[in-house]
Amino acid sequence: MTVEQLLDGISAAELAEWQAYYRFEPFGDEWQQTSYLCAMTGNAAGGKKGGGRFKPQDFMPANPPIRRARQTGEQMLSIFRLIAHGHHRQS
Repeated sequence: MTVEQLLDGISAAELAEWQAYYRFEPFGDEWQQTSYLCAMTGNAAGGKKGGGRFKPQDFMPANPPIRRARQTGEQMLSIFRLIAHGHHRQS
């Protein structure tokens, strides 16, 4: 799907729904999400040797990726529109 098709296919109401969903179920921080799943799975399987419990930090990389400020939905839509507008001109 091109950006132009995306912009043609999404309404302001749908974008608002995605923004609301993100507030309750944030997506995009895969390292943190995966570390929680790993800790839960490890603890459900009996935990550490000697009876200790896993913590999400046990599964984070030693040098986590650089965190960048998250864009708002409005910022993303603005970027999509700029790209689509620029792409439309070149066609």
